[in-house]
Amino acid sequence: MYHVRLAVAIACGLVASSVQLAAQGFDGVMWFSEYKEHLGLDTLTQSTKGTKTRFGTANQMALVSNGTIWFNTIPEQKKYVIAHDFPAQPGKENPGKPVKTGKTETVLGIPCEYWHFDVADLNGAKHVGDACLAKGAGLMVGRLPNIGEVFGPAGIAYLHTRGTDVGVMKVVIDGKVVLEAIKKQPGSLPDALFVWPADYTPGTMANVFSHH
Repeated sequence: MYHVRLAVAIACGLVASSVQLAAQGFDGVMWFSEYKEHLGLDTLTQSTKGTKTRFGTANQMALVSNGTIWFNTIPEQKKYVIAHDFPAQPGKENPGKPVKTGKTETVLGIPCEYWHFDVADLNGAKHVGDACLAKGAGLMVGRLPNIGEVFGPAGIAYLHTRGTDVGVMKVVIDGKVVLEAIKKQPGSLPDALFVWPADYTPGTMANVFSHH
């Protein structure tokens, strides 16, 4: 279950290692309002505990990291699938250069800094917008494995974000808010949320989705 959409992925492309933000962190659950083209608004749930991350709730198909590896959980089949790391295809990406705007905002009590991005995706289409970034808080897509073209224009984005631990609090494209943190619930979460249940068996994407 990959909820991270085009606009979010592009925004994360500007989180290069040169981005310097004040150190902070967030443990708990955060909800994001996400605009999906042709589908309208949706809500994404993210749980974090240190470097452990979970996209999705405990009772649904989710993308989870125990801090070392990423895997999908499929409750209806009681299976888990390890998410493998694929190299991005060189020569197809043009992430452009992010520009710090000097504008800041506080979202849910968390300060973030706006960066302007102007990038071309893998198909050559241009995308322009602004993203408000926070150190250690927000949508932590930079932690995701690099799965390249599965995310379309996001392929190069993950190479930029990995290791920086910078999150996205808000994304604005063409004056429209396409992603925003809307609610947070701080707190220490159980470790069981970031491992596959003991009664789950390993599977592959091929055999898991052959059931659908």
